[in-house]
Amino acid sequence: MKKTPYLRLILVLVMLMQQLYTGQYLFSQVTPGPGAVNREAMNTGRFYGRVVDENGKGVAYAAVSLFRTEIDSISKTPTEVLISGQITDDHGDFSLEKLPTMGEFDLKISFLGYAEISQKVSFGIGRPNGQGQRPNGGARPGADPSRMADKVDVDLGNINLMQEASNLEQITVTGEATNVQLALDRKIYRVDKDANAAGGTAVEALKNVPSLAVDLDGNLSLRNASPQLFVDGRPTTLSLDQISADAIETVEVITNPSAKFDASGGQAGIVNIVLKKERRIGYNGNVRTGFDSQGSKNISGDINLREGEVNTFISGNYSQRRGKSYNTTDRQNLFGSPLTNIHQEGSGNQEGFFANIRGGIDWFMDNRNTVTVQGSYMRGQFGRPEILNVRTDSLYSTGNAFSEYIRNTDGERNFRNSGASFI
Repeated sequence: MKKTPYLRLILVLVMLMQQLYTGQYLFSQVTPGPGAVNREAMNTGRFYGRVVDENGKGVAYAAVSLFRTEIDSISKTPTEVLISGQITDDHGDFSLEKLPTMGEFDLKISFLGYAEISQKVSFGIGRPNGQGQRPNGGARPGADPSRMADKVDVDLGNINLMQEASNLEQITVTGEATNVQLALDRKIYRVDKDANAAGGTAVEALKNVPSLAVDLDGNLSLRNASPQLFVDGRPTTLSLDQISADAIETVEVITNPSAKFDASGGQAGIVNIVLKKERRIGYNGNVRTGFDSQGSKNISGDINLREGEVNTFISGNYSQRRGKSYNTTDRQNLFGSPLTNIHQEGSGNQEGFFANIRGGIDWFMDNRNTVTVQGSYMRGQFGRPEILNVRTDSLYSTGNAFSEYIRNTDGERNFRNSGASFI
């Protein structure tokens, strides 16, 4: 059978493809010779060392990063690429493993408060393809592959970090606490900044607290019921007019008391009055004074001394209460016999004072537990003399007649209270 030119061409192509396939297979099975380098086997390098401060002490949790400059395949410009990174351990040691052993790297170390350092490191073997390595994967001329194993571990020794000095201008930070704070089981209202309550009692202070109502007699109500009154987290026998407003720091309204409070707190909840007490380190204190349009004077002050775990505090307050009242009433009776006209005038003065002193010691056992021993003494006296003048005119058919009387009322209220607590 005579072979056509097309058939011979097809047979040649088939034989050529078979030879190429066989040659590629054989080439892939060839073990690299002494002059060849396996890229996967070259990712066995390791840099290790320790980061220390100026005193030679290891710096824990410092950031160690290893970069290498490569040519970006798109922009064709040198780009810094992150090769590996690590955070130093408690002793400042780090170890970067499984690194390519060819080329030069940039080692950067940074930590808060210290100046960042950067240094060039390498294994001294060569550069990757395009930076000095032969295209076929073999070692560059002059490189001895038998010595590469000795250079895969490089000890960088101690790397010193220097503290970073910054010159800052003077900064003044001014902050003011909010008047209302929300906690899990209570609302906290600050009344120590309330100018309307200065020089008064807790009656004036609690009148300005939302959700609380105080009537003319000083009775406290919350949700149309009478809450239980606490002072510094403990039940008290004091009434609102026996507590100075200058001594109050915050008022806590607890509408749903937890199990740690007394179950007999009433349906309305608990109102806890927190008195002022500083806990800052060192000596601190303040003095406050004032007067009103009626000539009443008040003065209060507190001082604290805290050294270490012990805080000693003492505070005192004295305030006067003065007030004047005047009233007039006219009444005409249109029925009855005889008809009468009544005219009455009344005036009164309110005078008194309130004084208290309080002191104690805090022992801060730890950041969660505090033992407090404190004592207090309160003294108050209030009087309200009144004069009432009543004139009654009786209208008769034969003429008018009148009667008049004057009533003087004088009363005085005194109270004393002392107590101590161990919390």
